Amino acid sequence: MRDTRHESEFGHGLATTLRRAGDVAGARERYERSLRPATAGRMAYSIARALTGLAACLEPDDPEAVSLRARAAALFREIGISSGPADVERGWSGDD
Repeated sequence: MRDTRHESEFGHGLATTLRRAGDVAGARERYERSLRPATAGRMAYSIARALTGLAACLEPDDPEAVSLRARAAALFREIGISSGPADVERGWSGDD
């Protein structure tokens, strides 16, 4: 039996560690992997965090980063986290 919430959260934490250590390629791969169980489990908060992490692996003005941040902000709004969209726009990368 899989625990998709913990799988996603652990993957996100590892991705963040890799990104902070300068391994952006490794971080991106792990953020993408953390997105899979979050999406499968329909966990909007975890999806939004993974999207912001992926955006943080790119240059801020990269069109893909802009799109990822917009998707994350929309999810935060949808689940009622009012500070989420503003945090994403300020460059929050989904780190706790």
